[in-house]
Amino acid sequence: MASSCSTGDTCPRMFETERGTVVIQGYVLEEGQVPEHAAAPAGEAQVEMPRETLLELARRLQAHEPPGPGRLLGEFEHSAFRLETLPQYLVEAEAAAFRDFLQGRPVVERTPENSPWHRRIAESTRAGMRWHRVHLVSLPLTNYVRYEFEEYRANVAVGEDVRIVDLGAHPELDKFREDFWLLDGDEPGVYVVLMRYDAAGRWLGAWRTDDPPVVERCREERDRALAASVPLAEFVANVERLQGTAS
Repeated sequence: MASSCSTGDTCPRMFETERGTVVIQGYVLEEGQVPEHAAAPAGEAQVEMPRETLLELARRLQAHEPPGPGRLLGEFEHSAFRLETLPQYLVEAEAAAFRDFLQGRPVVERTPENSPWHRRIAESTRAGMRWHRVHLVSLPLTNYVRYEFEEYRANVAVGEDVRIVDLGAHPELDKFREDFWLLDGDEPGVYVVLMRYDAAGRWLGAWRTDDPPVVERCREERDRALAASVPLAEFVANVERLQGTAS
């Protein structure tokens, strides 16, 4: 991200790297003084704090348990769309079930009776809300995606429309690299929850926004992803057919 200051100078810039890190570019301030060349432009201010205060805040945020999906999305009235772009998500709550899957042991099926999340989908679907999810994947599927496909069946059973895009057939969508929720996407009260992960798939945090350019980008990505996708069951059947042909 980059922008111009009102003075015509270049403001400090922030870069997100492919390594899951962030680089901040700006002036270095000497202790006890603010160099003249680092004076804030009109409309901006500077805040100085002890380094350890910032580090302690970061440690607390890192140790804080992320909110559940219900709290994260808030309240919406009409529709929820989720775009997933990663080959793996390292979610602590899934760790045991994922190990069972890899070892060939049965995984406990999630239902409205044992999962508040699935109960919410089921109840809101009956009330007329629409849930859509599209995951962009590449072949061969990762172990995690194969596990996730099994978990998706529970989502489909309670009314979520889960769809898959084969990036091999639609390489133009490979540039979609940011996960998000688009809530009430075609309504006046639309908003977006941007999901951020590190390179390994660990969740870093989420940001809610109704900024028009962000909303429009997410709407466009939703429409293009849905147009290129097929239902989960159809995709799985096609993959199994191709594997059978290859063997």
